[in-house]
Amino acid sequence: MNETEELHDCIRKLSSAQSRLRYLVVELLGTNDKDCAQEILDLTTEVRQHIQNNFQKLRIGLDS
Repeated sequence: MNETEELHDCIRKLSSAQSRLRYLVVELLGTNDKDCAQEILDLTTEVRQHIQNNFQKLRIGLDS
């Protein structure tokens, strides 16, 4: 179960980083950097979703 807790912690950290990046994107909307900021946000979203999907598969395997 320790690995499960580590995955939960990782997802929480990524979600926190994603929230911070959303804030930065809003701050950068008036600059030329908005495309870069949006790309970073999109990538972190993709990574978080990937980890969450793998976590769900792991949980299903552990529950079986």
